[in-house]
Amino acid sequence: MRRHLQSFTAAAIASNWRSEAAPAGVSYPDVSKMSRDAARSVLTDLMNHIGLEIGQLDPPDQLHEKLAAGCFDQFKDVVRARWSIIEEPFNSQALP
Repeated sequence: MRRHLQSFTAAAIASNWRSEAAPAGVSYPDVSKMSRDAARSVLTDLMNHIGLEIGQLDPPDQLHEKLAAGCFDQFKDVVRARWSIIEEPFNSQALP
């Protein structure tokens, strides 16, 4: 999960700040040469994969169950924030 989250973060940086130097030291899909829609699709797939991995955790005890539930809650917050950022340009174009 950690590796996929690092990959997602690096790909998101490469997608959103295309004029900046590419992230170094982490493996990620090169979305910098993709259309924004294609890059968004790749990033969504990465995020969905992370959510599936969190959902497949098998905590051995109650403490780890609480930690896993907290992790999933934080994941949902990140997904909501990401979608609000993705939707923002479309909503601001509709404003007079």
